[in-house]
Amino acid sequence: MAISRYLLLLVIFCLLSADSAAVAQYDNFALPPGAEYTPIPKRLHQYSTFPQIKAPDAPVVIAYGLKEFRLGMSLDDFTKSSGPSGSDPLKVKAVCSCEANQSIEIVTEEDHMAKVVQCGFWNKQGEQVNAGPYRMTVAGVQCSPDFRFIEDGGVYRLYEISIAFYSSNFKDMEAALVAKYGPPSSEKQEKMKTEMGNLHRVTNLIWDNGVSRIRLSSVDGNNTGRAKLRYIHERLAVAYASRVNDHRSAPTRRASDDL
Repeated sequence: MAISRYLLLLVIFCLLSADSAAVAQYDNFALPPGAEYTPIPKRLHQYSTFPQIKAPDAPVVIAYGLKEFRLGMSLDDFTKSSGPSGSDPLKVKAVCSCEANQSIEIVTEEDHMAKVVQCGFWNKQGEQVNAGPYRMTVAGVQCSPDFRFIEDGGVYRLYEISIAFYSSNFKDMEAALVAKYGPPSSEKQEKMKTEMGNLHRVTNLIWDNGVSRIRLSSVDGNNTGRAKLRYIHERLAVAYASRVNDHRSAPTRRASDDL
């Protein structure tokens, strides 16, 4: 009887020693960089094969922004701002197409149907807006950006910033963007026929971080004397395109039905 008890205790001791060795092996498990090891209580090791490993959190991607104006910001935050950095809030005012009694920031009927509001900064004296947009600098180039907002879940959010400037400053703008964001994600060279019938080479550069993109073109539409810089929020831009497409696809009322 004593021998049987001795053998039983010996078996239990061997099992506990083996479990302790496994625990030590797992506690020294090599973790990937940035991972966090959460030890498993030793009483639970008999039910577990590997230790619990918490994967590192995925990096948070933030939309691009032009100075303090970041894509996705609300219209309320934009209108409450004191203007572009370096400007005199007593001489600069944000004006938006949704405001009554103004005729300087206008959107098309199509934009209105897509629930778009366009804003810009204008010179002012007192509370009166003068005839002339405020010219701020972007990469040392003077320009007057347009800020476009779209309704998103009850809040108007910034989905596009567009800037037109002289094409002679294209290389300076490109160099500034490369210095800040690195080489562009893509580059395309195209040829465009001008109104005079000549072929003009067009350069299109795109920086894309998966949430937003920056598009720099050496022309502004068909205007070869102007270049274009656009900051675009991808999800909100898709919503805008979808609304415009729905509006264009809707059946139109015939003129004879309007008599």
